Amino acid sequence: MNVHVSYGGSVELRTERDSLKDAKMIQEKLKNAGYNAKLREYNGRLEVYIGQDEMRKHPELMTKACEILRRMLNEAVSEGKIKRTKAIIKAMKNLNSPTQKPTDQTNTTETTKKAGAAAGI
Repeated sequence: MNVHVSYGGSVELRTERDSLKDAKMIQEKLKNAGYNAKLREYNGRLEVYIGQDEMRKHPELMTKACEILRRMLNEAVSEGKIKRTKAIIKAMKNLNSPTQKPTDQTNTTETTKKAGAAAGI
């Protein structure tokens, strides 16, 4: 699944499929694993997704999503993508995402502060 961040700051885990059979199979496997995965049509394809409200109920999803958001933030900052940086920072705030691990607290905190300053927030 992919981590998707909207410019409004919402986060979803998503995967797309062409076949209804494949999409329902993924949805069923996720439901059997205890996740409330939903199915929708998106851009002419089928999408299985887990929204941020469901993610908050599962610490393991939150941990992984926050790790990925940190990487996405660093990439957006290094590429100078201000609008993307703002969206990722907002998403991290929406998820109450810790901005760093204890081992790299200084570097990531500084990166997040620089990103926020560059984004004007």
